[in-house]
Amino acid sequence: MPTAGATIAPSPTQELKRLATTPAVLCLMLFSAAYVTNSMDRSIFATLLPMISKSNGYGLKTGGLLATIFNLGIGVAGLPTGYLLDRWSRKSVVVLGMAIYSFATLATVAAVGIFDMALYRTITGIGEGMQLTGLFVAGGSYFYKNKAFVLGCINVGFGIGGVIGPYWSSRIALHAGTWKTPFVVFCGAGLAMAALIWFVIPRSFSEQKAIRQVADHAVPIDNIPERFWNRNIRLLMASAFVQGAVGFGFQGLYVSFLVRHLHYSQALAATVYSFYGFGCMLPMLGGWLGDRFSNRGAVATAYGCMAVITFLIFNVATQPYHLFVLTFLQAFCYSGVLYVNHVALFQRCVRPAMVGRATGLCNSTHFISGTLAGYLFATLAERLGWGMAGLIQLSLLSLCAIFVVLMVDPKQQLDTRHKLAGGH
Repeated sequence: MPTAGATIAPSPTQELKRLATTPAVLCLMLFSAAYVTNSMDRSIFATLLPMISKSNGYGLKTGGLLATIFNLGIGVAGLPTGYLLDRWSRKSVVVLGMAIYSFATLATVAAVGIFDMALYRTITGIGEGMQLTGLFVAGGSYFYKNKAFVLGCINVGFGIGGVIGPYWSSRIALHAGTWKTPFVVFCGAGLAMAALIWFVIPRSFSEQKAIRQVADHAVPIDNIPERFWNRNIRLLMASAFVQGAVGFGFQGLYVSFLVRHLHYSQALAATVYSFYGFGCMLPMLGGWLGDRFSNRGAVATAYGCMAVITFLIFNVATQPYHLFVLTFLQAFCYSGVLYVNHVALFQRCVRPAMVGRATGLCNSTHFISGTLAGYLFATLAERLGWGMAGLIQLSLLSLCAIFVVLMVDPKQQLDTRHKLAGGH
């Protein structure tokens, strides 16, 4: 058991030979590309929800539940996947997850009722959770000095998929005359990318677990509690719970809000929603800011900005060009700043051997909270109106989370920013 004064030291039997900088960066880019198909699969149902609801006879609350129930699968998969990643091949976990969510996406078109639709959506989430946890653990472990920035690089793929998914799913569905065709196309894309990851990514990139000494200085970890369930982790769980309720409440019913309340066409609503994907393309900036200054400060600031932006979206703005900008800013704050810095903060608040579990716990809490976010938001919208629903679930919850995050103790976190020089 580590004692006071412990440091992260290299282990000859544990550390794999590291890649040169260019191959390592190319592997990171491929990880980001793999996250594109995850994002496409995640956005397709919410984008086509008005068409699916009309075809299957779903009400607003039923549609809201089905739009976000995939989070249950991601949440259930998160922590077990984290433990698995600390013990098994990360690349295998990533590829298995991609295969699961691709086949579950295909199975969605065969659903005949609410329950089997919910089952397929949940299984989709399990696969997505396995993949994203594996990508974040592998990438964050390899480029350990700049965790939030690297997680932001991977998350660029989420932004690209967030643009491609709504745009092409709507166009394909309208051209084919059925909402089912895009699900078949996106399944094929996911399987193709899974094969590429399996054959191209080397173990020396995906399986790095040891943090080596750089410039003859070891990284001190005696300030980090030995227990996994420490005070910082418990506070971050509360924050991640709010993150899921806010983020997936917004994503799950945003297109429905535009179509039902503002009476936008399906094509225009999908175009507005695609700006969410553009906002998700800047997590490298949000991650860099968190690494350069403070992950905790970045998370708190993002919550504050989101509280204002969501109020404007659901209570003030009505014109498409206003919503283009606000949707972009909401996505940047949520995915570009809040999410990547949240994951990095979880990883920094535990010792390196527990990084897989910490990442899995972050995703479990975040996504389990998002499971009923769409249903709750729909219920509030039906009873109180869209404006009040946005104020309560999105704005006020974000403000409450600021106080929770500011209680996280920065003295009990891993900090390599000023102690190491050189290396990845």
